Amino acid sequence: MEIQRGNGLDTVLWNLPEEHIILNDSFYTIQATQLDKNDTFQIEWKLPRYVNNIRGIEPEIMDSLEITFEGRQFKVYKYISGIGIDDGVCFTYLEPSIGILIEKSVSWGTYLRLVKTGDDQIDKSVFLINERIIGNNNFFNK
Repeated sequence: MEIQRGNGLDTVLWNLPEEHIILNDSFYTIQATQLDKNDTFQIEWKLPRYVNNIRGIEPEIMDSLEITFEGRQFKVYKYISGIGIDDGVCFTYLEPSIGILIEKSVSWGTYLRLVKTGDDQIDKSVFLINERIIGNNNFFNK
C-alpha cells in the first residue's frame, strides 16, 4: 500500500497484512508496518464505529460522506483527534472496506493520501473517493 504526502513529493510505504482491519463491537482497529528509508515501525489506529456522545473521547467521529461509484456504495467516516494539543489536531478519513484514505493535519494543512493498494480496481475507487473527499471543502477542511 502506498501513501503520498499532500504535495506529491514524498511517498511513504505501508505494508498491510491481508486482514489489516480488525472489527469488534465498537472499534475498527487498523494495523500497518511503515517502511521508511532508514527504519521500519508498527502503526495502529483505533477508530470508533459509532458516534460517542461523551466529549473528550478521541478519536471522535465528526461526519460521514456517502459516495456511489460504479453501482457500489462507500461510506467515509471523518474523525478528529489531538484536540487540545498544540499543532496536533488531525482529521482521519476511513472507508471501512478499504481502510484509512487520508490523514490531514488541521494546523499545517498537509496530508497523507492513499494512492496504491496493489489492486487496480480498488486503486480506481480510492482515487475517485479521495478526489470527492478533497473536493468537498466542508467535509475536508471543516
